[in-house]
Amino acid sequence: MTDFDRLDVVMPAFNEGEHVSDAARHLREAGQRANLATRLIVVDDGSNAPSAQVLDRMAADGEIVLLRQANSGRFVARARGLAASETDYVLLLDARVNLDAKALVELRRRVAQGRGEVWNLHVRLANVSSLAAAFWSGLVKVWWRDYWRNPRPVTIDGENFDRFPKGTGAFFAPRSLLASAMDGFTSSFDNPKLVSDDTGLLRALAEDPGIHLDPAVGADYFGKEGVQKWIKQCFYRGTTFVDSYLGASGRGKLGTMFAGLSLGVIGGAYCLWRKPFATLGTVFLGSLSAGAVVKACGGNSREAQAVGLLAAPFGVVFGGGLLRGLAIAWRGKLREDRILGGEKTYRDGGDFDGIDQ
Repeated sequence: MTDFDRLDVVMPAFNEGEHVSDAARHLREAGQRANLATRLIVVDDGSNAPSAQVLDRMAADGEIVLLRQANSGRFVARARGLAASETDYVLLLDARVNLDAKALVELRRRVAQGRGEVWNLHVRLANVSSLAAAFWSGLVKVWWRDYWRNPRPVTIDGENFDRFPKGTGAFFAPRSLLASAMDGFTSSFDNPKLVSDDTGLLRALAEDPGIHLDPAVGADYFGKEGVQKWIKQCFYRGTTFVDSYLGASGRGKLGTMFAGLSLGVIGGAYCLWRKPFATLGTVFLGSLSAGAVVKACGGNSREAQAVGLLAAPFGVVFGGGLLRGLAIAWRGKLREDRILGGEKTYRDGGDFDGIDQ
């Protein structure tokens, strides 16, 4: 059996000052209950002045270890924080995630009992009244319906990887395994701000040794609110979706996907032009159906309402993000920049061109 009494926590932060403060408070409480000495390493990814001031104050008060970098994206920020960590186990935690009071108690007990060393926390939406936040939570219920219909202890492996929720926003593992996974990380993109670190990074850990998930080891997540942030997030996630599931596909598959999506957009525009009322009616019925699907997959009424109302605009904006992602991946293929083990790597930081996240 293995136990630990010290835990470094790595948190990337981009304009999240107050959320960092709240997450740090919950981390301290969870650490005290588990009799763990915790150290919060915050990597400021080029935040604005108000957020930077909050982080400066927290660092001066000894609440966090603060590292700073030019805006380079979450993957580079996490890699830098991991390099500064010293404990045998590390918790990756996003600024908008607050640990349950007993989360580290439960986690430490399971590790000591030999029930697994790699854990994805069970994350629930905290601000469910927000339409924008509830929309994403509702989509998650559909995408990973096998789990959300019946939350239970599971082990995620290479075979069931796409059926269960996981992400680097609340993820615990031995430091050595995380470092190895980052060393082997590859992307279809040449812009580190847009790479999908969740799927690409965690798939290797699911295959060996496996990722554990249990509702008793949980946390609350505060989703982003507001129309502008929702639209930006839809576009961003459309782009990163390509990197998540495109993998090492060749130019032929890239071209096929790009052509198919483009034809879909053109076809939709043509239908809207020739038969606008029928097309809009179909879209309306599809949105209502989407809400019903969310309920059937374990979502609550607010999540179903959010998906029903926002499914149509989501499709447009997310589709635009997909097109951007395919274009970026194609550019990366042409430049032959997708191998990260050579002269230029995402973990090094480096100089990368591209669009801000």
